[in-house]
Amino acid sequence: LVRGDLAGAVASLRSSLAIQSDEPTWLALGLACERLQRWDEAAEVYRQLERLARQEDYARAARQRLQALHGGSGS
Repeated sequence: LVRGDLAGAVASLRSSLAIQSDEPTWLALGLACERLQRWDEAAEVYRQLERLARQEDYARAARQRLQALHGGSGS
């Protein structure tokens, strides 16, 4: 994400999640999808994160990003 290769980042993050699912990777994937303006894909990633999150902070972040995608408050 830092280098700006967002499409490459999405592919790498998805590959990582296929090996091991974890909250930081789901969140990074959602943010990368947002930056690519793949709104539906980002929303699905955040819904998945909200379902899978073991830590409330990540579930809350997913809800906030979903709300922002749907024109709610928060960013």
